[in-house]
Amino acid sequence: MFNLIIIYDDSDEKIGEYFTASKDNFIISTQNIRFKNHYLLNAETCLSNEIDNYICRFDEKPFIFIAYTHGTEQTLNIANVEYIKATNSYFFANSLVYACACLSAVELGEVLVSQGCKLFLGYKESISSVDNELDPIFYECENAFISHFLTTDSNIEDCKRFMYNKYQERTSFLKNNYNSLIAGRLQANLKAFTLLPQNELSSQLTRNDFMV
Repeated sequence: MFNLIIIYDDSDEKIGEYFTASKDNFIISTQNIRFKNHYLLNAETCLSNEIDNYICRFDEKPFIFIAYTHGTEQTLNIANVEYIKATNSYFFANSLVYACACLSAVELGEVLVSQGCKLFLGYKESISSVDNELDPIFYECENAFISHFLTTDSNIEDCKRFMYNKYQERTSFLKNNYNSLIAGRLQANLKAFTLLPQNELSSQLTRNDFMV
């Protein structure tokens, strides 16, 4: 079983629907997983209670944290409020964090890792989709790594290969059925993906290292 927190910004007028759909895609792909504690927080719920209070309920046990929100180099934001930053980074010791947010791996990822986060997945550039018709391809790829990691016993290196193969497969589909510009947007998202820390120990982690 796992401890899990998912946060998604459904309040954003432009891409709130995308954040919500990406969250739904992850939930569907991991529906057979058993969770000991499971918190699903939208913008209103998240802002009504600090994230620190949810994490404290895990009693310093491992947990998975997934965010479908906006980001900056130093923060994750929801409804224009900074809810993860250096001042509360110590709460993320013993965690796996997937920040599906622009720029989240530039500085914030390093800060969380320095505070004991076992694995941080994020993006070092801005990421984007194209339009509503093709959104499912983009969030399928964005969730490929974390979904595969939590539903199999594959280690980090195996999950990276799975994710890269998924991106290449969907990139080819976009090139053949749409155009190279759209396919290039998907590849740009892949190029921005970053995993921290990058060492031998982290590369051998599996979901068993985060079970409770």
